[in-house]
Amino acid sequence: MQTATKPLPSALQTKGSISKRIISDHKVIFHLYDRYQDATDPNLREKIENTIIREIAVHSAVEEIVVYPVIEKNFENGKAQADKLRAEHLQVKKDLQNFDAKRETTLLSKIIGELRGHVDYEEQQEIPQLKAKLTTEEDQSLAAQWDKTRLTVPTRPHPLAPDQSGITEATAGMLAKPLDAIMNATREFVEVVREE
Repeated sequence: MQTATKPLPSALQTKGSISKRIISDHKVIFHLYDRYQDATDPNLREKIENTIIREIAVHSAVEEIVVYPVIEKNFENGKAQADKLRAEHLQVKKDLQNFDAKRETTLLSKIIGELRGHVDYEEQQEIPQLKAKLTTEEDQSLAAQWDKTRLTVPTRPHPLAPDQSGITEATAGMLAKPLDAIMNATREFVEVVREE
């Protein structure tokens, strides 16, 4: 039987780039989904579902707060790119909130399918552009900001929360986080291991 852990913030990573942070989260989410598909024990499946919800919610919020403002400011057509990515996140958040309420396996499959397309774009287009635009110092600064922001964002999807401004979204996230903690107190999660 898998060991379950309560949802604790990830340990702050001390090295690596922003692209490694983003890709590490992607790998965690897809690995969890693979585990979910292989699991036959209903209790384990529920713990994995809870963990998938948490990981997607945290990743989306951190990306919107830390990365999307950089895209808006530094990429050609950055505002349009960031808006497209936010719209994709919004759809995933809506579906994730619906899944959290209904726990329909087909809806989780849809969410993962949506994410795969989004992730492919990020890893093939956004991340290479990001690497090209950032100095080593800027990259490390964003990675540190990513780590700190992970500790303050909601752990559940909030599709009605603001997503257009890093500061506004961060503030809304800090307000939602205690409510999420109450909801998560009765849930069990599986352990998540991130690559460094």
